[in-house]
Amino acid sequence: MDYSYIFGMCLCTASLLEPVIHTLPEGEPVVGLTQLAGEIYVLRRKERNPLEVYDVDTYRLQRRLTVPHRRWLVDMTSCEYFQCLYVADAGADCIQRLDLQVQFRI
Repeated sequence: MDYSYIFGMCLCTASLLEPVIHTLPEGEPVVGLTQLAGEIYVLRRKERNPLEVYDVDTYRLQRRLTVPHRRWLVDMTSCEYFQCLYVADAGADCIQRLDLQVQFRI
């Protein structure tokens, strides 16, 4: 599947008066997006540290994470109950669970 048409990402929040739009920095194409525990997780199509973590209030980059043994990451979601991310890897035909209590930083 070709994801080259995804160039950036815009997060919109609604208010009673007017919508507020926050734009995250441009970079490699975005292939996944989820929110968990006050943070926004952005999965980008790139070789090193494909997961970017932003603060949900300030939209500032907090850290970058890696996904071990990845091949072709195509999407992700999060689980509030287990406090983890699930990342789909089409190249390995699997879904990886990343426990947020464990540090995946490089």
